[in-house]
Amino acid sequence: GIDGVAHVLGQIPWRPEVVILPDGGANMQLVTEQKGVLRLRLEAFGTAAHGSRPWKGDSAIDRLYRGYQKLMRAYPHPVAEDDWRVSVNLSELHGGLTPNSVPWRAEATLDIRYPQTTPTAGVDLLRAIQRRLAPLNIQAHSQKVVAGFVLDMTTPAVDCLQTVSRHIRRADLTPSRECGSSDAHYLAQAGVPVLMFQPDCDEWHGENEWINLESLATFRSMCLAFARSWMSRPRAAAPLVAKEPLSLAQ
Repeated sequence: GIDGVAHVLGQIPWRPEVVILPDGGANMQLVTEQKGVLRLRLEAFGTAAHGSRPWKGDSAIDRLYRGYQKLMRAYPHPVAEDDWRVSVNLSELHGGLTPNSVPWRAEATLDIRYPQTTPTAGVDLLRAIQRRLAPLNIQAHSQKVVAGFVLDMTTPAVDCLQTVSRHIRRADLTPSRECGSSDAHYLAQAGVPVLMFQPDCDEWHGENEWINLESLATFRSMCLAFARSWMSRPRAAAPLVAKEPLSLAQ
């Protein structure tokens, strides 16, 4: 994230020529695109009243609920990994101080994933949501905007990796898109090609997380073969070095 890879890239005066990132592309798929991340904190304001007289108040929680329903109508939940639409997840909700009062303030967190259809897709989506929620007296504050990742399929690193895959697996890595996000964005923003694929695995961070050991051995062989092939290719006259550390803070 921004405190890890992005921070390191902002400190060092050099760049790797290519990075293999096993943080996506499970089952030997090559990730060509990942969605961007927009994290919002919503604040809704109403009018406090005694819980026995709700008609005298204006519940901020009700306002948040109506605002969320409004967003759900505008951005219905995707139904599959390849359903390449905006997704809005209500991940946190807080409101009310006592059980016998109408809450005058409430807040929520939205975890939003969006396709990087334009360079300003994240900011454009933020402004669209703010316009939708403003009539309900709900403020939307941006906590995080991270652009999506798009792999340049013309980079020589892709051709090198697919050549290795054909030699070891007798097949190319299958291109795929993923709804999640990773550090690939920060690396790509710094001009570093990112090859993202994984062995056969599933149920990440869950009780039934698993990985196929035979596939893991194949993955290791591919990484070694790629490194040897990449390092043995004709070298450029000068190494890829950034004169100044790149600032990636967002």
